[in-house]
Amino acid sequence: MKRDLDLIRDILLHIEKMDDGGSGWVDEWGDLSDVDDKTRIDHVKMLWEVGYIDATDASSMSGTHYIPRRITMAGHDYLDSVRDPKIWRDTKSGLKKVGGGASLAIIQALANGLINKALGI
Repeated sequence: MKRDLDLIRDILLHIEKMDDGGSGWVDEWGDLSDVDDKTRIDHVKMLWEVGYIDATDASSMSGTHYIPRRITMAGHDYLDSVRDPKIWRDTKSGLKKVGGGASLAIIQALANGLINKALGI
């Protein structure tokens, strides 16, 4: 599986929008329901592993499942960097110059640089 940077951003935006303290909303993926379950689960797990979300491992013999509980401070920092659609488009455009991928820390730094430029900093 290849990491999908748009899906990572979309999942964080969805968790932020739907966060109600973890009372079952996670199964209501809305606009993300067109993403196959395995891909969505794998990306939620990656966000949990990198510390951008808190999640519960609800895996069982019937399959793997991670239930997002909340976005962590690090996740909010990343999301705030890539939230704006224009900044996100410009960030992805910058990534294409180096092959289209980078660590989330590099992506966040690039987005922050674009935000600083927009602010005149």
